Amino acid sequence: MTTLAAYQLLLSKYSNQDDICVGSPIANRNHDDIEPVIGFFVNTLALRTQLDSNGSFANLMQQVRQQTLDAYAHQDVPFERLVDELVTERDMLHSPLFQVLFSLQNIQMNNDLRVPGLKLKPIANDNVVAKFDLEFSLGEQNGVIAGEVVYRTALFNRAFVEQLISHYLRILQLVVADPSQSLNQISLVTDTEIQQLQSRNSTQSDYLQPFTNCLKNRLTELRMPQRCCLAHRV
Repeated sequence: MTTLAAYQLLLSKYSNQDDICVGSPIANRNHDDIEPVIGFFVNTLALRTQLDSNGSFANLMQQVRQQTLDAYAHQDVPFERLVDELVTERDMLHSPLFQVLFSLQNIQMNNDLRVPGLKLKPIANDNVVAKFDLEFSLGEQNGVIAGEVVYRTALFNRAFVEQLISHYLRILQLVVADPSQSLNQISLVTDTEIQQLQSRNSTQSDYLQPFTNCLKNRLTELRMPQRCCLAHRV
């Protein structure tokens, strides 16, 4: 739940919104009868979270955990039915209910899988098409979490997404170190970025010095009315 809660906090920080809805796929194989059946039974859950900036990240994780468990309890409800019930007007440019996706696969993959009479090998999919505005897909293997990000190039560029990933990792580092800190205390800005901002906003420069000296001299003259600043002879 930590990775999902951190993702929702990241979206909240970037959008300045406290009501975040994220889509998440689920295998939907919760019946023994379909366990041995080959087929695609995946359903999509809409996970909605309302973040309290004054609340702690630990409280956010509890909320995300409870909402996720509640969604799992109703995973048999097709996503298409939710759309029919909740969405009155469809926009073909955006997916209904949510525009961002998050997934975490923690099933150990067996690369030495053998099937009699068949030769198996993994095939990389290089032609990835973004189905949503933003997709975070994580996978855990041997205690290591790796992932990929898929995004619409019409909305985001590579530099922005790389910054998004770095801020996501920063949130994870901060909340792991101290999950009791409030959400408004969790800053996306790193010390390096603060130094860069300070250097860009620095207004100290020598070229202003002549103007500053002239202004000081003029103010000194104004404070001494007995001194003659202008003489006119008729």
